[in-house]
Amino acid sequence: MKFLIILALNLATGLGLALAAPQPKSEIELETQAQVLKRVDDNGTGGNCGQYNPSPDKQCYCSGAIGGRGPAWSGSSDACDEWAGKTIASGSKVEFTRWNPTNKMIFNIYNGCDWEYTVNPDNCKSEFQQLNNYCEWSWDTHKGGWWNMPCATIGFDVNAR
Repeated sequence: MKFLIILALNLATGLGLALAAPQPKSEIELETQAQVLKRVDDNGTGGNCGQYNPSPDKQCYCSGAIGGRGPAWSGSSDACDEWAGKTIASGSKVEFTRWNPTNKMIFNIYNGCDWEYTVNPDNCKSEFQQLNNYCEWSWDTHKGGWWNMPCATIGFDVNAR
């Protein structure tokens, strides 16, 4: 019994010392932490996150769920294939939802013109690819964004499941 009490005291004292005196971090660890914080607080790849850019009239989302580059590209490609040749009335929107294991991505085209807009699948894919590239975060991830073009607005949004 004495042995167990002494062992318990030694363990408690040892744990107390370990908890009370944390080891200092190396300069490399501190630098790495600073880089991670900078990436978290940064504006995403190319400084496009959350900043409205009037010249291409695009904006990328900074908050919300994160999706991968592959699902963002394949989802937009599938959406464009589904919309191929579809005519969108003035003031109307078409929407496509891609369900992934950890999130869902919603792709859409809104027709802001005074006339009907017909979806050309090749142009649609190219435009979504440009938006994907523009809004890409570090580590090939996406949160979404939108692009106002002369007639239509395209966009995609990543949402948690």
